[in-house]
Amino acid sequence: MWAAKLPGEGAALFDACQAMCQAMAQLGIAIDGGKDSLSMAARVGRDTVKAPGTLVVSAYAPCPDVRVLVTPDLKGPATSAKGALVLVDLSTGKVRLGGTALAQCFRQLGDAPPDLDDAALLSRAFAATQRLIGQGDVLAGHDVSDGGLVTCLLEMAFAGISGLDVSLNYSDEDVRPLELLFAEEVGWVLEVRPDRLEQTLGAFAAVQVPAHHVGWSTGLGVNSRVSVKVREQRVIDSELLPLMRLWEETSFRLECRQTNTTCARREFDGLGHRRVPKYHLTFDPNTIPQPAKKFTTGEQLTCLISLALK
Repeated sequence: MWAAKLPGEGAALFDACQAMCQAMAQLGIAIDGGKDSLSMAARVGRDTVKAPGTLVVSAYAPCPDVRVLVTPDLKGPATSAKGALVLVDLSTGKVRLGGTALAQCFRQLGDAPPDLDDAALLSRAFAATQRLIGQGDVLAGHDVSDGGLVTCLLEMAFAGISGLDVSLNYSDEDVRPLELLFAEEVGWVLEVRPDRLEQTLGAFAAVQVPAHHVGWSTGLGVNSRVSVKVREQRVIDSELLPLMRLWEETSFRLECRQTNTTCARREFDGLGHRRVPKYHLTFDPNTIPQPAKKFTTGEQLTCLISLALK
């Protein structure tokens, strides 16, 4: 999505395509189709409103077992246990804030945006993560994207209605807490079983991927504590609910402009009543029922024809 007809934007689009092609070649993947819109600018009176250049890649891959699923919501506390939080850090030591959500909040753009500096590192990290998921060691996972590491952690806590006890001590002393918390560098956070923590860290170390144990998921419910420290300096110390209200308020304000305000208010006020769902199954979902009879090809064809005629 690009305003390619405006001065300088065509060259920027070319650079973006070059960077994308180089990264995909290094990762061994390709594009088999696409859709674009190159008229992302509009005249409003005497002003030209230009949309930011955007590249979105939707990936797909074979799924050997649909039952092996990792979602962002923290799950350890819901089982009356703690979960170990592991940061897979692919930043290559950089904490660039250009173009980030934090920069936008300060009405800035910045000079150096986050980037993928080592495609081979990403490939090794992805493969190691897939192996851990296949072994059943990963309870939850979420990528570090808009808002940076602290937002990633809080989103996992909100989704699982769980508390956090996080201590970030792994980075260079010259990195400021603001940079460490809000840089949108490539990486992701995994919640793993405590008894598999050392094996998880070892799996990443074996393929030369930086991974750090940054804390625990602990406590269940909207009154759980959220504690985040950077080099022993506590930067967040709060119950979960006030943070959830801050997070949801922007969506609430937008909802009030486009839907029934009473309904939007009820949803927002209901945050304090949210609970983790409890499932009670009357069957074993891991048991795949077998058909009572195996139909021949002729019987299958007859059945399909009869359904079509109906």
